[in-house]
Amino acid sequence: MNPVSILRGGRRARRTGAPGPHTNSASTPAAVGSEPVPLASGPGELWRAQVQRPDLALWVAHCVEIRCAEMGGVEIGGAAGVGSGSGARLDVDRLRAASRCATAELGTGLVRFVVVDGLPHQLFDPTLDVEPDYLDLRDEVSPRAAAEAWMRAELTGPVDFGNDRLARIAVLQIGDAHHLWFSRAHRTVLDGFGAVTLLARAAELYDAATGGGAARPNRALAPSAIDDLDRGYAASQRRRTDAAYWAERLAGAPAYTGLAGEVAPGFGPGELAPADGPRRGDLTVDAVLPGGSDLLVAAERRYGLGSAALAASALAAYLARVTGRTDLVLDLPVPARMGAGLRYSGGSRENTVPLRLHAPVDATVGELLADAHQALVGAVQHQQFRVAAGDGPVAHGPLLQVALSPREIRLTGLDVEIRDLSTSPVVDLRVELAECPDGIVRLGFTANPYRYDEGTLARHHRRFLWLFTRLLEAAPSDLIGELRTEPKVPLRVV
Repeated sequence: MNPVSILRGGRRARRTGAPGPHTNSASTPAAVGSEPVPLASGPGELWRAQVQRPDLALWVAHCVEIRCAEMGGVEIGGAAGVGSGSGARLDVDRLRAASRCATAELGTGLVRFVVVDGLPHQLFDPTLDVEPDYLDLRDEVSPRAAAEAWMRAELTGPVDFGNDRLARIAVLQIGDAHHLWFSRAHRTVLDGFGAVTLLARAAELYDAATGGGAARPNRALAPSAIDDLDRGYAASQRRRTDAAYWAERLAGAPAYTGLAGEVAPGFGPGELAPADGPRRGDLTVDAVLPGGSDLLVAAERRYGLGSAALAASALAAYLARVTGRTDLVLDLPVPARMGAGLRYSGGSRENTVPLRLHAPVDATVGELLADAHQALVGAVQHQQFRVAAGDGPVAHGPLLQVALSPREIRLTGLDVEIRDLSTSPVVDLRVELAECPDGIVRLGFTANPYRYDEGTLARHHRRFLWLFTRLLEAAPSDLIGELRTEPKVPLRVV
């Protein structure tokens, strides 16, 4: 049970009734009821994984910290928020109304799953409860701790598709002018891109209501229209072209080029955990990239390439140095939202595509970067095709996630900061490069605890951080075999 739910009957910790209609929403609900539709391959894989392992946490979740600007100087989770400084106060009822309208526009949470002929199907049900909650925790001994515990509980525990709410939004008040705007959705119904789209649209509707203006018309595609696009792609020449590209690109590629060895201990390369017993939590380690965004920007300008190519090249160079392999495959998450309509819509579309790179020790940094750039261009152009659909999660190698230009959530007159609380068990190793306030760049490793131990993960993280920094400082003619992983310490092949 959620540790705060037992307090809802009190004066402070309560859930209020529905706010009044949102008069400035320009909203049209996306879901008007439907017949069962077969789940697309991506959500279908997630559905099967969740049914087989109810203990897996497969949530996309965010917490938007909202403060009155007159609280300036109070820190948010260690980092000061950014706002306009006007001293406005949050109108909780309007934020809840805006959240409800945005949820209806995108169809998020208005989904039920049914099994037809042994296969998972979804149907859209506008009668489902998507009313945003409100919890006033100001009378708690530690309002912040109570709120954090409530949010953690929302993201843990077994999932029952038949009874659990697959999407939820709540406003948690922890001070007179201090709120947490929490959202979470199961990855079968919404991915990370769609989750931020939902919050951004709700913020736009809120600003329109509080400012007395009119919001832009709803540009989200109805779920039925998204289904039509998926069916059209499945029978299209575009899909055949994508399939041919990936078949050629991956011909003769190694099955696994990660750091955990050829055979993972106790389970197959596509499994998240041994079948018996609950899954242990992922291992994590991170650190600040020396030089921060200044170092990255300088390297981008020097090479004329983006941070994704720099990070992919560094990771390939590290894998080559440590494993002795030169033919390497990374995994790359992509939004798979081709066309403007999908970029304003909900749904679960995120895909993971393989990124094949070659990193011989006698190649130059410039040659490796060019190879990475070309691979990234191809991956983006053919991102809609699911290379390993139908067999569950597959790790070709470490998954590289670069989030250096996060989408912002703005509420006029308020200081806000968004925090990603999403949960998704890592198959092998996730390498994440993320930009924080004040130009700080963090490099994090998250690993499957059945493939790595804490000491091994920390050692790889430390060595890769050193090599990545050296690559950012290198000249195009430098050999990748000369990029050190530690100062004056010989590298041992494992």
